[in-house]
Amino acid sequence: MIHRNIKSGNKEDITVIELGSGDVKIQNVEYPTTEKQVGFIAISFTNDTPHEIGFDHTDAGEIPLDKWNPDVIISFFKLESLEVLQEQLNIAREKLTKLLKPSVTSDVSV
Repeated sequence: MIHRNIKSGNKEDITVIELGSGDVKIQNVEYPTTEKQVGFIAISFTNDTPHEIGFDHTDAGEIPLDKWNPDVIISFFKLESLEVLQEQLNIAREKLTKLLKPSVTSDVSV
């Protein structure tokens, strides 16, 4: 779920995208360069009805602007920016994997 106006630390009015319950639609959108606008790639996040977590191939591709109603957008104009986000997601994946892994304990009697 996408939550708005959250306070975290000393900062207010933060938007939080909470993933894991299947109620946020994530779309990858491409818009080519035109005479009026530089092309870009965007990942959009939209509150949605709960659904199975996963990629819906029927929803991929270019979305007409009049049908695109995201709540949050991350847009990319440089490959380096996408690579930085990808690296941060890889780090978050490693941390979450460790956090969710059951701790290994051994019963050793001395």
